[in-house]
Amino acid sequence: MHDFQIALYAEVSSDILALSLSDRNRYLANARRHYREQAGYSVVVARLAQNAVFKAMIGEVQILPSEVILPLIDYERQREIVEQFIEDLRDESFRSLTAERQLLMYSDYLDMLGLLEDLAREAVTALANSLNIPAEDRPSLPSASAVDEVSAGRREDES
Repeated sequence: MHDFQIALYAEVSSDILALSLSDRNRYLANARRHYREQAGYSVVVARLAQNAVFKAMIGEVQILPSEVILPLIDYERQREIVEQFIEDLRDESFRSLTAERQLLMYSDYLDMLGLLEDLAREAVTALANSLNIPAEDRPSLPSASAVDEVSAGRREDES
């Protein structure tokens, strides 16, 4: 059980890192600009990396401590929702929607990523608490809002 928790801790922490490096406000602003300036433009959205550890142990989730199961399942459920939404955004029918509708869906997608990041942080906290990892020994993972602040500062510097 301990090894499963360590592996899950690493996997979800990796997702947090990837999600926190996304400057979602800048992505949306750039998409709006492209839609405005380029007729026929459509956003391209990458798929999420696979969560191999979670998929491998889902049948054994009951061996985890009860305080870890709910945050982990909440995180994974949201991740599945985001993955399905990504497939909708990548589908050819998405490109036939109006630019306004595409932008609304893209904005929803970015909001979903924000919720996924929050749920991932809750899952990592639950796992760290269960593993008795002291707060000072936990890796410092930036939040997307911190990345947004840094990016905003960088844009001001470039002006």
